[in-house]
Amino acid sequence: MRDGSGNSVGVLCILMKCTQFFKINNWINEFLKFHGNGNEDDIKNYPLTLEGISEYIKDYNIQKSKPSKGEREEIICDLYDMGMFNIKGAVMHTADELKMSAKSVYRYISEIKNARS
Repeated sequence: MRDGSGNSVGVLCILMKCTQFFKINNWINEFLKFHGNGNEDDIKNYPLTLEGISEYIKDYNIQKSKPSKGEREEIICDLYDMGMFNIKGAVMHTADELKMSAKSVYRYISEIKNARS
């Protein structure tokens, strides 16, 4: 935003990588013809292994013993985007790391797929 003299007075930044905002995010990006800032590949630096999943979750720096629902959603979304769930045993490993059930991990993955279709 700019004031009357052309000076910047504020900026709005919305990061909609995960959760129910996928469809809105896709619509906004299409509407604005936005292609990101070139940092999308930063997330792909983790090896596609079970150890890569553990490393990503450790680097996420969860402050509590059990991550919040929002943290779990974002982590699972990021792991999905990295292709980690194509690895045998990834769902169970992720469930163990995040202290949740494999059924819940599958539910989050299903929600991600539905939101993007």
